Amino acid sequence: MRIEIDEALAASHIRPLENGQKRDRIAYFAWMLGMMRTNNPGETRLERQMRDHTHRMRQRRDHFAATRAAAEQQQPTANTCQTGRHAITEDLRHHPPLQRARKASDRGMAAKALVLTLIGTSQPLYAAPARTQQLVGAISTLGRMLADQRWHSSHDAMARVARWSRPDTGGEIAIKIRDPYSDVAQVIVQLPRLIQLPPDIEEQICFLQQTQWQVSADQKPLER
Repeated sequence: MRIEIDEALAASHIRPLENGQKRDRIAYFAWMLGMMRTNNPGETRLERQMRDHTHRMRQRRDHFAATRAAAEQQQPTANTCQTGRHAITEDLRHHPPLQRARKASDRGMAAKALVLTLIGTSQPLYAAPARTQQLVGAISTLGRMLADQRWHSSHDAMARVARWSRPDTGGEIAIKIRDPYSDVAQVIVQLPRLIQLPPDIEEQICFLQQTQWQVSADQKPLER
């Protein structure tokens, strides 16, 4: 939205006001939204990104479902299938899926902790560059997906490294935003080796790659 507002004002040769020049910030923001809609009455940039992202996820899930169905048809015997089902049942019994925090306050505190870890406390998120805000949004989405899959957060605010781990597999995902207050901010993601990630989590990480943000699985461990 910030990018599209800036484009709309530039197209109309209007220089944005500084904070001290705004008598009514809410009215000024509403006016900028109107300018954005006038300049681009169709689909917004974010809506296009989300539509494309949803389409890619649907294709990947269909492919995953087809692959899994083909693999199940190739099971040699009914006993093998029964053994597999029993193993899944036991795993769910001992490790029930972790539901998202029920209270809105808990979710808000978790989101705030992640943001403070990624960009620090020197400035609020709305004051960061648009690129950094997009990075934080994508990482927050990934964090919610990981929480739903029993990944536990252990963020390191001092080193500005967000971490999620799975005690049962020993895997860890670490994320850091480099130069969060610059227009060339980059995200560095370290992935666990020899661990198959769920399709939706893998798709979100692919989304980071497709937007040309830096993703690495083999570099040196992020400093704690």
